[in-house]
Amino acid sequence: MKKLIMLAVALAFSQPAQACQCAFPPLDTQSVREAKNVFVFRLLDARLQTEGSALPLTATVLGNIEIVDTIRGTADAKRIRYSVHQCCGTRLDVGKYYLALSSDSGPEIHGHSGNLIEAGEMYYPGSGTRERIETVLSGEEGLENAFSAYALDRTQQIPRPPPPNCPGSGAPTTP
Repeated sequence: MKKLIMLAVALAFSQPAQACQCAFPPLDTQSVREAKNVFVFRLLDARLQTEGSALPLTATVLGNIEIVDTIRGTADAKRIRYSVHQCCGTRLDVGKYYLALSSDSGPEIHGHSGNLIEAGEMYYPGSGTRERIETVLSGEEGLENAFSAYALDRTQQIPRPPPPNCPGSGAPTTP
């Protein structure tokens, strides 16, 4: 009887698991180096676009941006469009600065965690963001060494889990 009650409780509180498979590759050193356009922008505003969608989870956000620094290529985007879906969705805060890595050009950029890095609440010459991305672009450093895991994960709706700490794997263990 006890097992039957435990099974009933487990079934009552269980939810189906869903695996996410994003339409874009994760951000890595190679994709940064291959980006034709690298620039910093500030998100000026953001509006939820729900037309044509019966589900709020599939809604996208359209925001106006201001390009504040072009590091490579051309930067002529005036808007950004991104998904807010929990699976592969993007989280951007109005007023903050972001580093965009894109091979497309035009008036609108499609943003996601595979082409955006949070640059913080302030961006100015000497803030360090431009210098860090230039070390990655030049091949001096890898992306993971130039930017913190927080900056790389901050734009994701659900941050990726930490790497496993398996005994004997050489991975650092935490107490």
